[in-house]
Amino acid sequence: MTSIYQIKTNTEAIRFLTTSLFGKGLLFHPLLNKGTAFSIREREEFGLIGKLPPVVESLGSQVRRSYLQFKRYEKDVNQSIYLHVLFNSNETVFYKMIKDHLAEMVGYLYTPHVSTTVKQYSLEFRHPRGIYISYDDRHKIRDIIANRTNPDVDLIVMSDGEGVLGIGDQGIGGMGIPVAKYAMYAVSGAIAPYRGIPVFLDVGTNNEQLLADPMYLGLRQPRIDSEAYFEFIDQVVAAMKEAFPHALLHWEDFSKQHARQHLARYQDQMACFNDDIQGTGVAVLAAILTALKYKNESPQEQRVVIVGAGAAGIGIANIIKTGVMRAGLSEKQALDKLWLVDKDGLLMANDENLASDEKLFGRVTDDINSWPNTTLATVVAHVKPTVLIGCSGAGGLFTQEMLSQLAKDVENPIILPLSNPSKHAEATPQDIIDWTQNKAFVATGSPFDQCLHNEQIIRVGQCNNVFAFPGIGAGMIAARATHLSDNMLVAAAEAIRDYIIQQGYSHFTIMPHISELSQVTEHVAQAVSEQAVFDKLTSKSFKEVNQNLTNSFWEPEYMPYYYIDADK
Repeated sequence: MTSIYQIKTNTEAIRFLTTSLFGKGLLFHPLLNKGTAFSIREREEFGLIGKLPPVVESLGSQVRRSYLQFKRYEKDVNQSIYLHVLFNSNETVFYKMIKDHLAEMVGYLYTPHVSTTVKQYSLEFRHPRGIYISYDDRHKIRDIIANRTNPDVDLIVMSDGEGVLGIGDQGIGGMGIPVAKYAMYAVSGAIAPYRGIPVFLDVGTNNEQLLADPMYLGLRQPRIDSEAYFEFIDQVVAAMKEAFPHALLHWEDFSKQHARQHLARYQDQMACFNDDIQGTGVAVLAAILTALKYKNESPQEQRVVIVGAGAAGIGIANIIKTGVMRAGLSEKQALDKLWLVDKDGLLMANDENLASDEKLFGRVTDDINSWPNTTLATVVAHVKPTVLIGCSGAGGLFTQEMLSQLAKDVENPIILPLSNPSKHAEATPQDIIDWTQNKAFVATGSPFDQCLHNEQIIRVGQCNNVFAFPGIGAGMIAARATHLSDNMLVAAAEAIRDYIIQQGYSHFTIMPHISELSQVTEHVAQAVSEQAVFDKLTSKSFKEVNQNLTNSFWEPEYMPYYYIDADK
């Protein structure tokens, strides 16, 4: 592969970029375009004289103009389109503006608006991003990888679009997820935009609406599965491992079944991380540990009910189990603290339809002999959970009767309605606060407006894995960790908790503010990378890991450009 640019450092440690792009080719490359910020020397060297207004601007000036343009649009949909157009014309301005106005803009880039982007992907398609590997191109995988723009790859964010958020199989539209996830890595500072690639695996779709859509851009066929599917994934992972032996593979929004299978199947072949299973679990554990710090209680004292036994629910259960064991309990004692409920009721160990990882959390009949049934309402009434977690995708599942009684049975329960998007939340934070008389610790999966109780304004934190995955990824990359251990995940959660406590937030605030994403990411990355050294999952020393972290954290800025002739 011949790269179109390289990042270099001279003897004075000044970073600069060399590229063979010239003229309009440079202006139309979103990662390299500086627009009006190209210097006079660069304009002359790259054939840009006369192609730009004469004023040479700073990045700050460009960001101010872009923000004014953004604010001229009143409708969310138009603001979202503007941001995507900016993303596809000048990434440096885009990332800088997002960072400077993160609380205002993150919703357009990530949750909740990303679900709309995914659903309307084919209709709204304007600019390709990342790498598309379709099943029809399975014999060209290495050629496709060689066609990438970024020469050096530390991170691969990959999806097949089957299990997107709370909206299921979205086919080729699923590409919006790895693009958004990688963008959040960059916004957090965890990695530079030129150090990785979003990848979409097009294996068809079972979404009949998409198959009938004349604008649909993906393979117009049902999803492949079973042997053919895993043969294809095997080929992709082998090619990625060959091309990027030290890269981290971030799995995203695969189906519940495939998400677990991929992690088990490939984690010994390549450094792997599944955000739906592991990242969500870290964010949830962080919220719980923070609340427990405020309550002055230990993990061993808790009773946890989780509704939704999909990939996220099982991932959350596993990390809570690990966190409780780390506090001193045996595995059996830790499992006794956990109650998982799915659409059919409480998970039971004698259910032959449960997968092995689900069966681990199944209860025995002795636990429920006196119960009339095993519905969520019955489980909550009998268990009286100190922690109630929703990842069911069923909006309004937590009722007023259920939560009002829980607040009487438990002093300051921890209630986490995590399902995305916001209309799927098991309860709104305002309802939870009202129904519990503001006695509950609350964090949500989607962003919600501030709440009001007895004339008191209450900010509800977002229990979002965006506080987890960038730091986990950065930590694993800095350490060149071969695996992601349970201890590393718990260390990440503890780092988030410690950051929150250090900030001295008002009582009941159990997640950071989104504007602090970069600082949280640095704390998490430090904890994860150091735990990798402790767990002997890297050959690097603490000093090397810390230096790698210092070198890898990224801020949007312009570097000097120098022209190189690609033919020489």
